[in-house]
Amino acid sequence: MKFLKIIRSRIVIFIIQFAILSIFLIIFNYNFQINFDITISEERKQIIQVIANYIMFGSPSEIIFIFGIWLLIATLPVLIYRQLKRVYSMNILSFFFPNFFFYVFLSRYSPNYFNANFGVLIVKTLILGAILMIYSIFLFLILKWILKKTKKEESIKIQEIENKVTFDCPKCGTHFDSRPIYCYNCNTKLIEIEDDTTKNSKI
Repeated sequence: MKFLKIIRSRIVIFIIQFAILSIFLIIFNYNFQINFDITISEERKQIIQVIANYIMFGSPSEIIFIFGIWLLIATLPVLIYRQLKRVYSMNILSFFFPNFFFYVFLSRYSPNYFNANFGVLIVKTLILGAILMIYSIFLFLILKWILKKTKKEESIKIQEIENKVTFDCPKCGTHFDSRPIYCYNCNTKLIEIEDDTTKNSKI
């Protein structure tokens, strides 16, 4: 139980999501191009660049890459949580975190680039965020429907098994929740009658 609570905690999921993002960014050596202001220091430039790589895109290949990894990590809360509110709130939190720091740092330390490109950048953010939320809700509803259908099929199978187990005495009509050898009401041997009935039906 404690292990499940740890797995389902937002901090752990957040760390896992960004670990997956980081692994993909490192493996594919992804780097979003930013024309920083001349006055910005190298350390601040590197910090902003790292954050930008998590959320920004330009070319079609970059769009596919960024959307792909974000949709991948957005699937994690869907598989863990059973409530839609927790699913999209977790994905909103994960998406909001890098975007917040990216815009704050960029506006403060590279204002010329920020002012010139804010419109384009915010549109990209809104599009990616909207697609993430739509994907999260849609996937959650699909999985919920599949689980509901599976449970319904299982309950039907259980009911069929229960019906096979129940038995009525052909002599007195006494109902049994099992297959007894003798009827306790009329002392009829039920197994032989059942076997004879089965043989006659086959003939």
